[in-house]
Amino acid sequence: FENYVTELVVITTLLLVALLLVWTWGARHMMRRVSVLSQAMLGLTHSQLSAETAAVIERISRDKRSVLRDMASAVLAFRDAVKERMIAQADLGERMKEMSCLYDTSKLMERDDLTESDLLTALIRRLPAAMRYPELAAVCIQSDEKLLGNAVVMQQAHFLSINFGGADGVALHELRVAYLGELPADA
Repeated sequence: FENYVTELVVITTLLLVALLLVWTWGARHMMRRVSVLSQAMLGLTHSQLSAETAAVIERISRDKRSVLRDMASAVLAFRDAVKERMIAQADLGERMKEMSCLYDTSKLMERDDLTESDLLTALIRRLPAAMRYPELAAVCIQSDEKLLGNAVVMQQAHFLSINFGGADGVALHELRVAYLGELPADA
């Protein structure tokens, strides 16, 4: 009987140790995944998420057996929302620059103390700041009589252009805006 009890204690101890090892391995595996999700959420609060971390999270979100699947999907949704917010903020910044330019232009048009040439020169100085890459933008206004601004703009293959005037004794003018340098890769 003593041999039986000793054998039973040894087997029970081995099984408990094996269960503890399996449980420890499972807990560590789960905690690594939870840690990845937690670090991703912290990174996203600062708009940073590495490609490797994103790949791990996407793998977790596709694993139908994972208890963390929903949490991983939520992290990915949060990542997408952060990206969309950043794009919207950039777009809003561009619209604000455009609106500011329109406001400044309308204020210039209200001034009676400016000659036509002074007004057009002020517009030429103001318009590049409304562009996405103001440091690369240049403006030129051409009429039958003269050319104001950077003449190189007239030689550019790609430009924005608008005609104005041509009635009530005002000469027809063409306003052109072009980028004179190489645009950034993300343009």
